[in-house]
Amino acid sequence: MNKGTPNYLTEEHLMLFGMVIQWFARHEVLMHEIMGTVSGSDATSIKLLTRGLSFTVKRDALFNLLRHRAVPLDRIDQVRKYLEILHTFTPLCNDIAHSAWIETKPNNSIQPVWLSMGP
Repeated sequence: MNKGTPNYLTEEHLMLFGMVIQWFARHEVLMHEIMGTVSGSDATSIKLLTRGLSFTVKRDALFNLLRHRAVPLDRIDQVRKYLEILHTFTPLCNDIAHSAWIETKPNNSIQPVWLSMGP
């Protein structure tokens, strides 16, 4: 990183970023375990098969598998509802992982750089 570029991320920002990433990871492990159980496999094999997939694509694969294995619709709805909050925050997780951040108003607020750039 350029030494002249100010870094507005505090330790608190980094801690919160880490928490978001960790919650996504925990839910991905849960999805691997569900897919492994439903398919008669194990979570490690599922992780290896889905390693390069995004959270959204893994989520879609999980629901496809649940429908294929004729899991009752109310169970699928429960899983969908449980994962919905993460689906909502997927863009934030992507910004944390793939964006530089800058300070904004009010003081100590931050946002991804791309939000401040016009077309």
